[in-house]
Amino acid sequence: MSESFSNETLEKIVLNEIRKQLIFLTDVEDVWQEEKVIRAERVKEQERHLAVLETKLQELTEQKAACLEEHHAGNLNKEQFRKKRTEITVLIQEIKAEHGRKKKEIEKQIQSLNESAGNCKGLFGYSDIEHLTREMVEAFIECIE
Repeated sequence: MSESFSNETLEKIVLNEIRKQLIFLTDVEDVWQEEKVIRAERVKEQERHLAVLETKLQELTEQKAACLEEHHAGNLNKEQFRKKRTEITVLIQEIKAEHGRKKKEIEKQIQSLNESAGNCKGLFGYSDIEHLTREMVEAFIECIE
């Protein structure tokens, strides 16, 4: 046998259930804040690694120029110059590739961090609401049985 409720009673029940879930989510928020700090530190570490790669690229570019100067000065013959230049060029390409991968990884992590923050903030914005709204129903309720 099905039971019927007035809209007002049903809204109160649903609102109370949403509030219970939001209380649980405040605990989740604390955990999320800790995770946010950990992720931000990882991003900083990766940015430091990116700076190291940029420094290496600068050094290799300078070495490549110095190699040419040594060749013009007669300190390196043509074969030595080509070999050294090729080695440096290969290293530069490897570092540029790693730099590109790191940069994309950092961007992806920052985007993920920002999306997570937006999702959580949106949910916690409902914690002080006194009346059930259509927006809340759409955000929290799939079906009522």
